[in-house]
Amino acid sequence: MFRGRPQVGCNALLRWDDVRNMVMRRTRRILVGVVSAAVLGGVGTAFASSGGSAASTGLANAISHVQANEAAHPNKGLANALTHLQANQAKHAAASTGLANAISHVQANEAAHPNKGLANALTHLQANQDKHGTH
Repeated sequence: MFRGRPQVGCNALLRWDDVRNMVMRRTRRILVGVVSAAVLGGVGTAFASSGGSAASTGLANAISHVQANEAAHPNKGLANALTHLQANQAKHAAASTGLANAISHVQANEAAHPNKGLANALTHLQANQDKHGTH
């Protein structure tokens, strides 16, 4: 019968801390196994490449993540990182017309004059590019 402590076998009693530690060890082993299997199976690569468009990988992905982090936790470090990422993306923009050109101009403008309006415009331009494909 259970009376505050789990019983194992006939008369052997375990302390609650021992049971908790056994459960935690088992949980850690399972978690390590799942993460190891995911890494060995290439799950990270599959997720990263599942977007299919250039805007969902590389610099554009990094920019959107830093923008989200900066919106949630504004600080000079994230603003600086965002400026550098956007400048790098603008520098390497392949197309000189259409959405890619607009995105590169807004990124350069936002790098020079960061504000929410430009960040919002950039988000909408990138979403439009994702929707219609890269031109």
